[in-house]
Amino acid sequence: MKRILLFVVWLTIAHFSFSQFKSEANKPNLTIDNCKNWKVAVNGKVSNDGNYILYSIINDPGPGMVRNFVKSTKKEWEKEIFNAIKIDFSDDGKQLIWKTSRDSIIIWRIDKNETEIIPDVLEYQLRLIDAKECIMYRSKDRKDELVIRELFSKRQKYFNNVLSFQFSNDNRQLLIELAKNDSISSFKLMNNLTGNAVDIFEGKRAVATNFTFSNNGDKLAFFVEGEQSQKYLLYYYADNIPYAKLLLSDKDLLLENNKIDNSRIEFTLKDDALIINLKPTSLPPQNSDGVAVDVWSYLDTELQSVQFDKLKYPVVFAAAVRIVDGSIVRLERDNEKIVGLLRDHALVQHGYGNEGVFEANWNSAARYSFSLVSLYDGSRILIKDGIINPQNVVGISPNGNWLIYYDESAGNYFCYEYFTGIKRNITEEINTNWKIKDDDHPEKGVAWKTSIPSWLMNDDCVLIYDSYDIWLVDPKKIRKPENITRNLGSKMGIRFSLADIKNDLGKASLKRGASILLRAVDTKSKDRGFYRVKLGSSDKPEKLTMGPYIFGEWAVFSSYNEYVEPILRARDCNTYLLRRMSATSMLNYEITKDFVQYKKVTDLQPQLKFNWLTTELIRYKLPSGRLNEGILYKPENFDSSKKYPVIFDYYEIRSDELNLYIPPHASDARINIPLFVSNGYLVFVPDIHYVVGNPGESAYESLVSAAKYLSGKHFVDTKKLGLQGHSWGGYQTNYIISRTDLFSAACSAAGYSNLISWYGSAARGSYPQYSLEREQGRMGGTPWEIPANYIANSPIFNADKISTPLLMMNNKNDRVVYFSQGLELFTALRRLGKKVWMLQYDEGGHSLMPDKNGEDFHKRMMQFFDHYLKDKPMPEWMKKGIPAKLKGRTDGMKMDSE
Repeated sequence: MKRILLFVVWLTIAHFSFSQFKSEANKPNLTIDNCKNWKVAVNGKVSNDGNYILYSIINDPGPGMVRNFVKSTKKEWEKEIFNAIKIDFSDDGKQLIWKTSRDSIIIWRIDKNETEIIPDVLEYQLRLIDAKECIMYRSKDRKDELVIRELFSKRQKYFNNVLSFQFSNDNRQLLIELAKNDSISSFKLMNNLTGNAVDIFEGKRAVATNFTFSNNGDKLAFFVEGEQSQKYLLYYYADNIPYAKLLLSDKDLLLENNKIDNSRIEFTLKDDALIINLKPTSLPPQNSDGVAVDVWSYLDTELQSVQFDKLKYPVVFAAAVRIVDGSIVRLERDNEKIVGLLRDHALVQHGYGNEGVFEANWNSAARYSFSLVSLYDGSRILIKDGIINPQNVVGISPNGNWLIYYDESAGNYFCYEYFTGIKRNITEEINTNWKIKDDDHPEKGVAWKTSIPSWLMNDDCVLIYDSYDIWLVDPKKIRKPENITRNLGSKMGIRFSLADIKNDLGKASLKRGASILLRAVDTKSKDRGFYRVKLGSSDKPEKLTMGPYIFGEWAVFSSYNEYVEPILRARDCNTYLLRRMSATSMLNYEITKDFVQYKKVTDLQPQLKFNWLTTELIRYKLPSGRLNEGILYKPENFDSSKKYPVIFDYYEIRSDELNLYIPPHASDARINIPLFVSNGYLVFVPDIHYVVGNPGESAYESLVSAAKYLSGKHFVDTKKLGLQGHSWGGYQTNYIISRTDLFSAACSAAGYSNLISWYGSAARGSYPQYSLEREQGRMGGTPWEIPANYIANSPIFNADKISTPLLMMNNKNDRVVYFSQGLELFTALRRLGKKVWMLQYDEGGHSLMPDKNGEDFHKRMMQFFDHYLKDKPMPEWMKKGIPAKLKGRTDGMKMDSE
């Protein structure tokens, strides 16, 4: 009897396993068409009381109908909100307000399931006025009537002849523009606490613009369009004056050949001055008999091409206008910008912006400097100059007590105390390296940037990262620095950072003694999760969650200082909303109270219907003996008894993508891994570690070592190996095939081919020189200093050694990698009689949109690899080409009949 029972159990299990295998085996493969309407959950919101969640479902990628849902966090119900264009929770979280596509406002009392409709609404706003939540709206049939209605009591106020309205930041002042007659507007300012309204200005319709309230909400500034020589006038109003007064006009600036630019009004922190933009009245007149010639001079601080690009944009500079007397102080000189305000000063950065810093290693004029500029007399205090690395910028503490920056020469962070002018080396007692561990760029980056919000309340201390751990640092140097992660990061290989919780860290301050939530990345397993630490405690960080996940949308190709979306917290309770994904589970919303237990809000899993993929972390040795990492992608229906072709996809460090969910869609320039894997390919993504001066050879060693390692696997078809890369990855593709014939096919998108000609081009100013010498190119020198390295690492000089069939994509509108870089290699290979095709998309740039262009590129790339790696027939566009006269008339994708 026992044996019979065991047999039945075995038979049941076997039947279940066979059924499951059959089900997985029968799943359809992904195609461009069946993944066009892939759904994704976005726009999550949590009510202030934490009882409800809002989210939307949209198509990814591409447009489509947006579906909105509200869900209870405590009860098992969910409701779709149909035709909602704008949707909000009330402040107490008990009501949901939205505008429909038919211009009605729906007010839904969630707990009582009571609904009210306000029809034909032109626009609406939700505001807290005197601690009462109000909805303000104007009706379509009564556009000039503003209704302010309290949500709870339903009491209403009406204002007639309203053209527009605007609230101060604290909601205590309401500015209303009224139509006095067909051509004249009158502006009233109403105090929401007293209900008193005063007239502040009257003028022609649409001449008053850019209304800006002061920080305290009790003052107001705006521009008025003048006549002819007085294009703009600056007006100011405060409750201690009877009417808005003229503070500044273009007429006041004529002696200095300047005039007002209406692009900016900003109150200073003390509300005693305004910052506006001024611009020169005009450039010198052109000589009608002059010759249109560009004069390029070695004395130019910027290339002529950069100068001409700048002429496309208006030249403006910031100035402070004192409210007490209208006096003007210029704050920005040429090539300067205000990066922050402190009490009586502006922090001003000098430098050529994106173009200038590219030359900072040799052009002293291009180096960044930071100064405090007085808002009252323009006097300057130099804070830091000679900055070569653009990461080493100056940051401001939240309360404006400190300026902080990294000093490259000292290898430490410094603070400048605003009130005393004292500079301190605040990290000299810490025995750590602030540069990113294993950064192989000639110009190494720091693990923590001054822009990261990590100051404690009242600017008491700041939290600074090294490559793994977080340090609590006192800018006054009274308290000794403290490693709040207790060296756990460096010991365990865990990279810690502050968890950016919106409504918490977003305020750029933390309470002393508070429990702090940390994000954590295990650099060995690639697991991610959360830890918690308490300031002032000697306990080690408490692990909350770690696993094969990524929390939130994640920026690919970025390990340190990676972008991760903020966590949302309910204002009135500890209910948190975040998104989580894995390689096999789509990005979905979840809620948690402790970051230990999670509850699903959404569970979109479209990949379950298709033959999806799995990921595996692979480690193999490089010729140097270094252990390298990479990700092997296999199809869900992987059969170890078969032999698979392998395509290698690469850029820089990519192993952190092990748990990344990759949506399937048309190619942007890289292969879409799920689409290729689902259709019978293995994809391997190796990390590439570079040796300065030999970037191409570094990629070659990594890829060839990976190929040889995988060739030892019985399921790999060693004669069917392919390469595909985009941009920097495209360059590496071009280089690798000039060094080996190991690969049967290669695709290069927007790739470089000639480092010497690229170095001498003027793309984005001096970007190529910067990139090759100091940044991604990692050459570490100029072509005349190390000419042999430039030649050896340029595929064009070894074009005759290329035997791998190559598909290229280079576009004429590419402003990052010029089309000529692709053209050089294509014409060389064509001259040599090599198998090469180049695609040029008129609507493409450095990459493609996942639209018809991306679909076209994906299909051609798939046909190309299918031919060389799967022995499928060659399509007509490869076999016969497409004549110029048939461009856009035939795609040539049919298989050649021969």
